[in-house]
Amino acid sequence: MLGETDAERLGDHADAVDATRTLVAAADKPTLRAWWVDSLTSRDLEVRALWPAWTALRHLPAHDFTPSREFNAASCEVCGLRREPYEAAPVELVRAATLVAPEHPVDTAPLHALLAAVGALGPQAQLTDEL
Repeated sequence: MLGETDAERLGDHADAVDATRTLVAAADKPTLRAWWVDSLTSRDLEVRALWPAWTALRHLPAHDFTPSREFNAASCEVCGLRREPYEAAPVELVRAATLVAPEHPVDTAPLHALLAAVGALGPQAQLTDEL
């Protein structure tokens, strides 16, 4: 398992990308989904952030550092990470890769209420409209 003791392994950009891809592949989609739904009740924002991070990073391609031509050349054009030594895998990805299914029943009522409220919005609805 990757973590804070892997500083030497994550010394360059390609290694950090490979470590990230390994952690994303190790995460269990149904478990992440269950914890995200559970976070609607528990309000655990750290757990809630795991699903969108996993969703975005599962498409991360293996690559070496390529300086951005559009933004800061110290950032990678492919993934946006800066060009610097990487001391550890991202904590949230380590957590996502090691999560086990919740031991308690997940209350899906908040999710259904949210989906119903969003579904009831008209086609001209804006983010600032109240549900």
